[in-house]
Amino acid sequence: MTTPSHLSLILDVSPQISQILPFHSLISSLQIFLNAHLSQHKDSQISVFSSTGNFLYPPAREVPPSSSVYPPFAIARESLLEALKDELEKEDLSCRLSAALSLSLAYSNKLGGESKILVICATEDVGTKYIGVMNAIFTAQKKRIPIDVVNMSPPAQMTFLQQAADATGGIYTLLKAPGMLLQNLIVWP
Repeated sequence: MTTPSHLSLILDVSPQISQILPFHSLISSLQIFLNAHLSQHKDSQISVFSSTGNFLYPPAREVPPSSSVYPPFAIARESLLEALKDELEKEDLSCRLSAALSLSLAYSNKLGGESKILVICATEDVGTKYIGVMNAIFTAQKKRIPIDVVNMSPPAQMTFLQQAADATGGIYTLLKAPGMLLQNLIVWP
């Protein structure tokens, strides 16, 4: 039996990601992957942040679970869909990677135990703040929290995220076929 762990997902919500993979396919793949993580141990946890630096999951308010689905799966599905729809309706979807990483690290620290961060993105890291991202990388390194990255847009230059994965012992994946997202996430350690 595996030990409980925390998975923090940072999801790119920029318009570029929906051009690469339809929203419903992305959400479906992520939901299966997050459910697989939750099912590894009864105390495993997930948190989801947008690339804009907003907290998407767990919900701030109580969500009643569906009676036909395992409660953690139902709560994650319903509240995550609602939060993502609200996030995508916002006008400013500019990438604030340093904020998202910092929030993720703070939440992981609050929970304690074993944690891992997964960043799924499609935009170049041109707009990111170098000092903020590097501080987050050094913090993750010190806390021994690996930062794994899935680059959904192969031509995009993600130098900071490559450094983050390398410096923290994480994995950097260049996804050449966006339709293979779920297959890549399922075999992700």
